[in-house]
Amino acid sequence: MDGLTQRFKATKILPDSATEELFRRYAEALKIYPRNEGELVACHNDLKPQNMRFDGNHLWLVDWESAFLNDEYVDLAIAANFFVRDEAEEERLSGGLLRRASR
Repeated sequence: MDGLTQRFKATKILPDSATEELFRRYAEALKIYPRNEGELVACHNDLKPQNMRFDGNHLWLVDWESAFLNDEYVDLAIAANFFVRDEAEEERLSGGLLRRASR
């Protein structure tokens, strides 16, 4: 993620003023969330509704061009941005995983 973050900053797509708060919070999260490069897993990294298909039996994930090894909770967190509207839904989606991981 650090490499992706640095590449994004280098593109200057948005002015620094538009992303300053976002990257400040990212830096804060890095200070408290443990990152162990030896525990990376295969991640889709773009789990928005447009990349999910359900045929009545199976959930299919499409558009894997953003896939790479990443933290085990990244896909869950990305999906939560689209599907979670309150703390009760967060608990149902994560089964408490995110809360337990932060302890």
